[in-house]
Order: sequence, then C-alpha cells, then structure tokens
Amino acid sequence: MLFMYCFQKQDRRREDGNPVRNPGIDDSQAGRFMQQDRHSVLIIGAGIAGLTAAIALSRQGHRVRVFERYPEVRPLGAGLILWSNAITALRHIGLESDVQQIGQPLSTLAITRTDGRVLGRTDAAKLSSTAGAQTIAVHRADLISALLSHLPEECLQTGKAFTSCTRQGAGVVAHFKDGSSETGDVLIGADGLHSRVRESLHGFEAPRYSGYTAWRGISPRPDVTLANPDASTETWGRGTRFGWVPLTSDRVYWFAVKNAPEGEPVAQDSDRAELEELFGTWHDPIPQTIAATPDSAILRHDIYDRDPRSSWGHGPITLSGDAAHPMTPNTGQGAAQAIEDAVVLASCLTNHQTIDAALRSYEKTRIPRTSMITTLSRRIGSVAQVENPFLCWVRDSLSRATPESVTLRQFEGLVNWSPPTEPDASPLNTPDEAD
Repeated sequence: MLFMYCFQKQDRRREDGNPVRNPGIDDSQAGRFMQQDRHSVLIIGAGIAGLTAAIALSRQGHRVRVFERYPEVRPLGAGLILWSNAITALRHIGLESDVQQIGQPLSTLAITRTDGRVLGRTDAAKLSSTAGAQTIAVHRADLISALLSHLPEECLQTGKAFTSCTRQGAGVVAHFKDGSSETGDVLIGADGLHSRVRESLHGFEAPRYSGYTAWRGISPRPDVTLANPDASTETWGRGTRFGWVPLTSDRVYWFAVKNAPEGEPVAQDSDRAELEELFGTWHDPIPQTIAATPDSAILRHDIYDRDPRSSWGHGPITLSGDAAHPMTPNTGQGAAQAIEDAVVLASCLTNHQTIDAALRSYEKTRIPRTSMITTLSRRIGSVAQVENPFLCWVRDSLSRATPESVTLRQFEGLVNWSPPTEPDASPLNTPDEAD
C-alpha cells in the first residue's frame, strides 16, 4: 500500500528486527527524579490538545487553568480515527473506557479505486493486537464532551482570547484581550494551527498550504448493503479522494479531498453540488452518503501544515498539539499526537528537578516523533493526490502489489507507542489534598 512506500525511510528497527518503540522519556532516567512540587499551569486553548493536557496534568496533582477564546467550548467538527497509540495514551490517564463508549472499533482499513476494486487492505484487529489497544473512530464533538466531563472543577475559563505573555520572575504572565491577566509557573500553548502563543515565541510564520482542500461531514448510515459495515475505506481518484468511516451503528464520518488553489471558492451553487459533481459516479456508498448528509453538517477547510521546528518554546513556555506540530490528516495522527503530548508533558513536569528541564525534556522527546509523522503525512498526501493518469496507475499498481504483512509492519512503527514509566505509580494528591 501507499503507506509502505512513504514510510520506508522513517521506520527505525533494532538489530533484532523489531520496531523501535517510543516510550516517551527514557525509562532508565525516570527513577532518578523525585516527585517535585506541583506547578500552576496555564493552558491556552480548549481543544483536544489543551483539554487532554489539563486532565493529564491535574491527575499528577498540578494546578491547571484552561483559557478558551470563544464564549463557550464548541464541540464542533466531524469525525476522527484514534489509532492504537492514542488509545494507549488515553488508557494511561484513565480515559480509555470513555472513548470505547462513544466510538466504533474499526475492523478493516481498505484502499479502493473509484469503481470499488480493492487496492489494499489492512486488518485493524491484527494491528490492535500487536499494539495492545484498539483503533477507534469517534465524533470529535463526542470526544470533546468526554474530555470536558473529566476537567477539574472550575478550571476552564471561556471568552479569554490570549494576546501575549511576559516573564515574571521564574514564572509567566498570560495577557488577554479583555485586559485581564493570569500568572502561573508554566504556560502551554495549545491554541491550534494559528497559535498566538507560538507567534509570541517565534514571530509570525505563515502555515504551508498543502495544495488541496477537504470537506468533512457526519451522515446517517445510508441504506446500502456492505460486505463489511465496520470497515473504513479510502477511495483514490485523480487528484481526488473520498474516505468513509463508521462511527456508530447509525452514523458515519466521511471526508473528501481535491487538489485546488488556496482559498478557491465553491465551484457550484453549494458544497453538496460540488461534491456530487466530483464523486457522484463513484462506488457505493459514496453517492448515498453525500446525499444523506445535511447541508449544515458539511464542513470545508483548506489543508495546512508547518515545517517541523527544532524547538517549541523556552523558559516556562512550550507548545502542544497543532500549535506545536500541525500536520496534514493523511496519517490520521493529529489528535493522537496531541494526546501523546499531554501524557509526556505531564510526566516530564512531574519528574524533573526544574520547569525548564522538564519542558526541554518534553520537547526533546516529542519533536523527533512528531516531525517524522508530519513529514510522512506530507509524503502520503503528495502521492495520494497525484493527477497524472500514468502516475495514478503506478500508485495503484504498487498498492495492489504490496502484501498486507508489509503494510502491517509499517503501521506498527507508527502506532506501537508506550507512555513514560512513572517512578511512583501510586495515586498522587491533588493540590487541595496536599499537606
């Protein structure tokens, strides 16, 4: 499959042939660090990255405050796939069962042509068995709601648009558009692709346009008989793609992609009309899925990423999620990497002698992995979106010729991830309970 050809330069293996696992921090170092005083942490942004970081940090006893620019946290968006590495990270902070209750485990991942012919297939159950956790599709709104339910009481403040930050002694002050400010020991920028925290650290850097735009939507399951109703499929055309992911017994998440100039207006009377023109003759259940989607449930966004950085922050400030490492969705790892960030960040802040050492260790751990995935995702997109008929034939032929065992091995290098090993696995006191 395509994944294998894009990944082949990324997969690191030990001398015994097994994949190198990314354990977060070096387990051999973990025992060196005593449990330090808990910190006051300011988190800018209440998306997946910010909320997961808040939960992970609070469960290690840190005092967390989350600031969201909008008047309320809006559980918007379509669907996403949480690969095994994301589920492993969520298990580490006690949220695996929540995701299992709101999501749909995936049995098979398939790549097809526009006529429905299968180009490649991956057994997600085998992948889950190897990685030790399921692959689960969820509605982003449901995931946000689940995360909100686990936030510490009164830690979230809405209507707080971050504008800048200043150092104050060993700590940091966050300034907001309403004229208020908040002081903490640590500041985490989890405010997305257009992060103001990132801009305050590194100056303005325009994101890189990928060359393609995407639609996303949630639809009732169409009344079409499918050979495997729990399979996720991605169909490749010429400069176009359509993905179909089951969310529940009666809902599906879908996405559609086409090459386009940045900011191109809708070509037809509506997004639906353009989708029907692009994908209306593709195999079932693609036309039926588009037809069943309410207009209000169709979202369109140009796709961006950024070149990886060698550092994210300095002093008591760092970044997380899309603010740190925005990536195209071609590996389905954006949310997973934000969740991994949260787990590693909480471990580092808990087990290092100083805040600066903790945050630089977090960055040293996370930057190589997220940079690799950002680069891999960019490569996959460049191949999946080819338009030249001959190159499309080469792409499809290589996908058909790749054994499933090879594809599984390549996926394992991505999803086999272990959280940091804590020096003391016993429950920690919260700030209110501490002596």
